[in-house]
Amino acid sequence: TIRNIEAALAQAGARLEHVVRTRIYVTKIEDWKEIARAHELDVIVSRLQHAHDNGLAWGDMAVLYPSHFVGEKTQAALTRAQIPVDWLTQNRTSRQFKNTHNSVKIITLHSSKGLEFPLVAIPSAGYPLKDIGARDQARLLYVGMTRATDALLLTYSQVSPLTEQLEMACQQLAA
Repeated sequence: TIRNIEAALAQAGARLEHVVRTRIYVTKIEDWKEIARAHELDVIVSRLQHAHDNGLAWGDMAVLYPSHFVGEKTQAALTRAQIPVDWLTQNRTSRQFKNTHNSVKIITLHSSKGLEFPLVAIPSAGYPLKDIGARDQARLLYVGMTRATDALLLTYSQVSPLTEQLEMACQQLAA
């Protein structure tokens, strides 16, 4: 659970030749819920655009989301920013994507298992999911985190025990 997440953060840092401080971003947004979620997505849009401006192809990026609501907001924010997207929703047709499309993939955390991308963003980390306990939520986040092969961006706008543990784990790695 949280030890697995700590291990994933440490492993990501090891794979990145110890550049954890500059390549794993955990952004806490403190504001009203809707404004905070919008700002959270602004941070993601900005980081994706920055990575693209520095030579990373859109097709090498993915946003993994915890709930349909977050997926909708993510798709809308990226579209407004004129970032090409493939939203891989729950139906079979949309999950059959081709890596040849130069677009950011928007995928549920559940559907991300087995996929890898150089840059992965996970908005609303720690967002409370219905019918899933804290331990399983940590496992699901771990699966999403391990999809990143180069850079991982976690954001949240709602404090939870999981986000507090994430912050502590990142602080320990950065020390």
